[in-house]
Amino acid sequence: MEGKPKNNFLNKIIGGIIIFCIILILITVFIARAYLNTYRLFTQRHLVAVVECQKTPKARHPVLCVELYPETEAARKKTLFFNADEWVIEGHMVLWKPVFGIFGAQRYYRLERISGRYRDIEKEKKEERLVYSLSEQPDRFWFFIYRYQRFIPFVEAAYGNSAFVPFEPGKKFHVYVTYYGFMIKEVSEPKKRNWWSVG
Repeated sequence: MEGKPKNNFLNKIIGGIIIFCIILILITVFIARAYLNTYRLFTQRHLVAVVECQKTPKARHPVLCVELYPETEAARKKTLFFNADEWVIEGHMVLWKPVFGIFGAQRYYRLERISGRYRDIEKEKKEERLVYSLSEQPDRFWFFIYRYQRFIPFVEAAYGNSAFVPFEPGKKFHVYVTYYGFMIKEVSEPKKRNWWSVG
């Protein structure tokens, strides 16, 4: 009869240790998952377009060959005439509050247009600049989010974003969407050179 209280007390201690270990494991898993989700949110990039600069001998203007990679529809290809020093890609971006990155919130964006850009401000004012739409129809979500973003607790900011690089015939670029906005990276294969070439 005297052994029962001791056994009950020992069982309670063992049970408490087991519960504590389970809680500790769950907390560790949650923290590790949150860290990984946050790391992915800040470091991942998604390919949204491939842009190739081409100069055709017969055409009046060089062209941009644009291939889009929408998440909800098949990729589309566009061949666009071009007439400026640089090309610019623009779109909308929603920046979620960092705490939602812990739970794996994905970035939300929309490509809007691609256009030309002159380095010289005076040429930018006077010269013709071609602009092309990359979206088929207006998305009413963006009208809503711009107007009411201050009332939405999980939105840090909603804004337009753009990136541009010089137009260089023969070069190919990947356009990525990152946590903060669009990024353009050249992916052209370097020209092969002979071992005796200089420079």
